Amino acid sequence: MYVIFLFFPISLYNKGRGIKLQRRICMEGLLKNYFQKMNISKRKLKNLFLYFIQYVFAGVGILGWSYPFGFIFYVFGAEFLNKLFLKIVIMASLIGKVSNVQIIEYVVILYLYDKIKDSVSSVPKKAIVLSGINLVLDLIVLYFDKSFFTYNIMLTTLESIAIFSLICISDRFFKVTLGRQKRTNINNEEVVSLLFLITIMFAGFGNINISGLNLLYIVGYIFVLLMGYSGGMLHGALAGCVVSAAIVISGNDFSQYHLLIPIVGMLTGMFKTLGKTTMSIVFCVISVFIYILNSVFIIDVLDFIKNLIIAVLLFNIFPISISKGLEKIFRINGATQIDKEISKVKTEVAIKLDNYAESFLQLAGLYEQVLVDKRNINKNEAEKVFNLLIKKVCNNCECFNKCWQSNFYTTSRNLYEIMDEMEKGNASKDNSLTEESNSWCINEKVLLENITELFEIYKSNIYLSNKIQKNKKLLSGQLYELAEMAQNISKEVQTGKETIYNIEENITVALEKMEIEVQEVLVMINDGKYKIELLLNENINMVDFIVKELECLLNKKLKIQYYNKENETTKIVFVQKEEYNVLFGAAQSSKDNSYICGDSYKYIDMEDGNCVIVLSDGMGTGANAERESKLTIELIEKFIKLGFSKNFIMHAINSLLIMNTNDELYATLDLLIIDRNTGKMEIIKVGSFPTFIKKQNDVEIITSESAPIGVLDDLNIEIIEKTVSTEDIIVTMTDGAISANIKAEEIKQYISEVLQNLYNNGPQEIAEYIMCRIKEKYKDEVDDDLTILVGKVVKN
Repeated sequence: MYVIFLFFPISLYNKGRGIKLQRRICMEGLLKNYFQKMNISKRKLKNLFLYFIQYVFAGVGILGWSYPFGFIFYVFGAEFLNKLFLKIVIMASLIGKVSNVQIIEYVVILYLYDKIKDSVSSVPKKAIVLSGINLVLDLIVLYFDKSFFTYNIMLTTLESIAIFSLICISDRFFKVTLGRQKRTNINNEEVVSLLFLITIMFAGFGNINISGLNLLYIVGYIFVLLMGYSGGMLHGALAGCVVSAAIVISGNDFSQYHLLIPIVGMLTGMFKTLGKTTMSIVFCVISVFIYILNSVFIIDVLDFIKNLIIAVLLFNIFPISISKGLEKIFRINGATQIDKEISKVKTEVAIKLDNYAESFLQLAGLYEQVLVDKRNINKNEAEKVFNLLIKKVCNNCECFNKCWQSNFYTTSRNLYEIMDEMEKGNASKDNSLTEESNSWCINEKVLLENITELFEIYKSNIYLSNKIQKNKKLLSGQLYELAEMAQNISKEVQTGKETIYNIEENITVALEKMEIEVQEVLVMINDGKYKIELLLNENINMVDFIVKELECLLNKKLKIQYYNKENETTKIVFVQKEEYNVLFGAAQSSKDNSYICGDSYKYIDMEDGNCVIVLSDGMGTGANAERESKLTIELIEKFIKLGFSKNFIMHAINSLLIMNTNDELYATLDLLIIDRNTGKMEIIKVGSFPTFIKKQNDVEIITSESAPIGVLDDLNIEIIEKTVSTEDIIVTMTDGAISANIKAEEIKQYISEVLQNLYNNGPQEIAEYIMCRIKEKYKDEVDDDLTILVGKVVKN
């Protein structure tokens, strides 16, 4: 009969699970106000619960002759609870179970322990002190009671050993629960210690009976269901073992059903994925069936079913967060092992990155060692020229013996003089070899043509050799940059992430309080900016409530970057909401109204909260200039999105433009990076026209004297740092604003005056207005391509 009506209230509960979150929050607020009016703080509630646990522990005995468990809790509870009240609680628990002499002895032992314990620090030493006092007093009592027999002495000794062992075992878990070591995860030894303490606590509940209802059975069955729901078969069987052991220690009636509770818990855990209702049905059916088979009296069956009904009802009412908490606590070799694996992988990655960095440094050093700037033909090359001349011109000449045998030194000196003049640029094919050339060479013209041809070949070789050396130098610089990046990444990989783990756990707890099943929480912090990814086990519609909860928890403003519901799961990605936004506008005009403009620009909205404005002006106009500027913009965009440093980006692009073997590519560059969270702006200008920053009525002009990118091997990068705020206007443009008829200073002052008269205009309107005013000043005769970019900072 009880089983038939058992699932009616469960179904009502499941139908009512959709109560709005606002009502639950309202109820929590009412309870909080009630406790505040009653002047009951969380600390007081915690202390009351601990006193109750002390009462339960003290009343648990071993075979009815020894009650050592009160000592266990006293050793740890006395550190922060009232010692006198703890002693009173112990006495109240022992009344009726032991003699008055034993109660007095118990109190004396604790009193002596309080006097001595401050002289020792570690828990094992305190356990030795307490067990030693217990042994001495027990022996004294036996002596005066005239019971000083070997059997009693052995029992007393075993009791003292048990006290020492139990305190040391319990210390593993009390370190975590009572505040001395706050940790997210506990190891296997602490799990065993926790299960032992739960067993003792449950055994103490066995003495609490009301009208056939036994607190041990009710709490035990709930524990089996919660553990099975949190961890499946293993946790269900583990909980069953704890409950069975507690029933044995308590001395309650122990039927064969209680011996089979571990198996019942294991079978129930198999159905955890089907939900609480299905688990409750399975648990009830198996339990009732086994109990009826092993029970003789119908009244025992009815009492058993009453305990079972209450346990199942409470299990279905309890929030999911309890099961999630148990899953985390009893995750054997779980998070700890995962952390070890992650740490191992981090170490291996860091070692590899350090090895890469060392290899890059060695390779860069090798390239630097072989760098030689070659300018002139050396002695060996001159000898090769002589040999080739002799072979091509002199071997078949009738004057060979005269020139290279009789007058060898004169001929050699004359050829060196000719080559020296050629290197200086003073010789040509029409020159005479010397004033007396006819006197020593009858093939003057042929000889001069061959010398000129060979010399041009060697000049080309020198040029190519120097080009290769220059590229090696650039490559060496990039290798140094890569080595530095690898070292920085290695340091970041080895940096601890404990703060992130704590944030992830806090978010999980907050969502579970909202009755949201969480599958995964991933928090990433980059330069102090948060990115949070949530994977939830159900379709969620109350995203706004989640945003508010996370904002309160993190004290950060968040926005939704990604939201998707699929296959009964929901994925939401939150990013930190920026304090500022940068509105963007652009105006562009090409020379002679051509459809091709040599200027290129890009506005990049980065995921990390930064915005990037890039402007490049290729040298000249038309298709070539467009190609140069577009190449520069594309490279910068790719490098920035990959996370390379600004110095690396500038030097890499400069190297690529210089190393181009087909054409010489040059371009000016403006790079503006604005942090929309802090308002900090970094400006990099390479050979470009000034940038203007308007703050209220003041206009600041930012200039640069560097050469365009792609001209010099050693690029001098200067990063100018500024801070912008609401309503500030940033204007950058190409040098098309400069005309041959107007000085640069005059046009800069003119643009500054134009900006001073602008206030509530949008960025696109400002860009078009400046373009119009510049054309008006030049009477529509702009000598070059002109691009104007405007960014306006607004409050987000």
